[in-house]
Amino acid sequence: MKERIYQHYAYLNRGQHVNKRMQRSYDKYSGRLKWSVLFVADTVQTAIEWEVNYLRMFWGDPKLMNMRTGDGFTAKENERNKRRPVYAMNRDTGQYVKLNYRDEYGHMIETYRGKRLPNAVYGTTLNECVSKRLQYLRKEVRRLYEKELAEDIKECKRKQKALMASQRFAYICRNIQTGEHKYVEQYNKPSCLGDWQARRVDHDWPLRQARPVIGWHPVHGERVWKSIKECSRCLDRAPISVSRAINKEHRTCAGWTLRPHRGC
Repeated sequence: MKERIYQHYAYLNRGQHVNKRMQRSYDKYSGRLKWSVLFVADTVQTAIEWEVNYLRMFWGDPKLMNMRTGDGFTAKENERNKRRPVYAMNRDTGQYVKLNYRDEYGHMIETYRGKRLPNAVYGTTLNECVSKRLQYLRKEVRRLYEKELAEDIKECKRKQKALMASQRFAYICRNIQTGEHKYVEQYNKPSCLGDWQARRVDHDWPLRQARPVIGWHPVHGERVWKSIKECSRCLDRAPISVSRAINKEHRTCAGWTLRPHRGC
């Protein structure tokens, strides 16, 4: 009873009591409340029945603090919820102990109420504990597998990045028409469009210089350009569209049928 009264006062002092009537009375009269025992019963069932009858007798009295006619549970339910034997099994080792109720471990080691076994699963039977332990182990294995897989992927990317950094090559790019040169360091060969060419520093330039283009038009007839860039400048088109028309000879560009020079 002392513990129950202490709980009431603890919530009332903080202003967090679920019973609003008692909280307002406590605030109004500055905590001047009195406690006394009204009835002593032999069994839990008798105490619950007496409480329900007592509350019904004074339910219309405005001085009654209770907001419910009872706790809403029977002695049998109270016995099943608070004193039902349970098994506690260690999730890692599989060792188990039998307790009278879940919170018995806290009372055994004389600590605060409600303390449970660390790293343990509970069940009314051993089969239930084994099932919960297997579920936990499956989740743990899956978590470790995903963690290890992520670490392997990260390590693989790190090695690939280090390999690419160690195998960077030096390239020289030049423009055939203007003679401009560029120095580039990267893993793959630079992609060159139009009149640009690329080679590694320790290699020679390719023998093929410019790429002459032959065009035929129904009105203007046949014409030869020195390079794709010159052809695109003359036709007022992008070099990419001119290159596509050259690679596919049956495709025209601005009315011109383009194809590469056969002698080149």
